Amino acid sequence: GETTQTIQVVAAGTYSVSTQNTCAAKSADTITVSIIPYPVVNLGKDTTICMEDTVLLDAGGDAITYLWNTGETTNKIEALSQNLYSVEAANGQCKTRDSIAISVNPLPTITLTNNTAICLGDILQLNAFGGNSYQWSPAAGLSSAVVSNPAANPIVTTTYLLLVTDTMTSCFDVDSVTVSVNPIPLINLGN
Repeated sequence: GETTQTIQVVAAGTYSVSTQNTCAAKSADTITVSIIPYPVVNLGKDTTICMEDTVLLDAGGDAITYLWNTGETTNKIEALSQNLYSVEAANGQCKTRDSIAISVNPLPTITLTNNTAICLGDILQLNAFGGNSYQWSPAAGLSSAVVSNPAANPIVTTTYLLLVTDTMTSCFDVDSVTVSVNPIPLINLGN
């Protein structure tokens, strides 16, 4: 029902216009307007990961094209470093953007002795530093493991695994140390 040269439309549909000039010449045309929805993009809340971990960022699947600030063009990417990640999802000229900040917590630092050897019957204490929660395998207490090999035990080589966790960040790291047991040399001078 508008009588102006231009109109604004906000709904899909078929629109027709007819004109007549001063000489009574008539002209008409029709156009069909479709509404393209904006893509829905929600990367979620800012998050924190541990070093060496990754987090999957998903921009959804209802867009035609995707462009991340990392240069990737898929709807999902793996984030593995501290950064502000942003994506632009587009359906033609209809574009939606979202971003997420990824923070990275460091792993606890483990300091163990180097692989070592003891003599049969000796006792060795292995100490670990870093983090604030320790789990040894074979089991031992807190930040240290006591390697005891009395002379009655067989000569064995054991690898001690240590899982160190920073309970504030839930980040963890693993290290190991191998302890070899050397036999005591036999001496026999005779009678």
